[in-house]
Amino acid sequence: MNSSPPSGRRSVRHLLLATLLAVSLIISLTPLGHLFPASFVPTAHAASAFTSGNVVVYRVDGGSSTLGATATPVFLDEFNPNVSSPAAPVQSIAMPTATSGSNRKLTASGSAASEGLLTRSADGKYLLLTGYDATVNTAAVAGTSTSVVSRVVGRVDGNANIDTTTALTDAFSGGNPRSAASTNGTDIWVTGSTSGVRYTTLGATSSISVASREHGRTLRLFLC
Repeated sequence: MNSSPPSGRRSVRHLLLATLLAVSLIISLTPLGHLFPASFVPTAHAASAFTSGNVVVYRVDGGSSTLGATATPVFLDEFNPNVSSPAAPVQSIAMPTATSGSNRKLTASGSAASEGLLTRSADGKYLLLTGYDATVNTAAVAGTSTSVVSRVVGRVDGNANIDTTTALTDAFSGGNPRSAASTNGTDIWVTGSTSGVRYTTLGATSSISVASREHGRTLRLFLC
């Protein structure tokens, strides 16, 4: 796949809405379950398929270590809200903390409250999230240059297969990647504390500016 996304190929049917909202940490999976492909390549992790009606939470967890500004492991926790005591997750899916083939690491800042948004693609097939291609315990990870630490978009399908091949070197340098949205799991828009709103494609390392406003938080995408 070409690492640079094509330019000027956006349809007027795609309405992009970037809003400065508080970060949401959960996303309902209500029509999910049977809409996903059985697998895709590359796969960093294969857990149990998500269950329709369950809720998924983006969790940043340093284990016994106190959370700080260092790069910290990320987990997607699935909960069943229909049981009497839903405190324990149905499953916890770890994002990669080591490079595996084309898949990059996906960690988060342990102290950044503006990170951690999950969105679902407009076609209902994928969850999108963001993070850093940074080794766990990388100091002040949000302040790193993208020449050293790429900003990663993760894509997770309904069978919990993870793709972290999208690792941008030209966006959010010295700042936080905060959210990503997609129509179909391939065309991706991403925003953060710098660089405005960017468009890229799955597996790319570069992106195109589509809105220059700084300090983006929540990115949602609607089809008209």
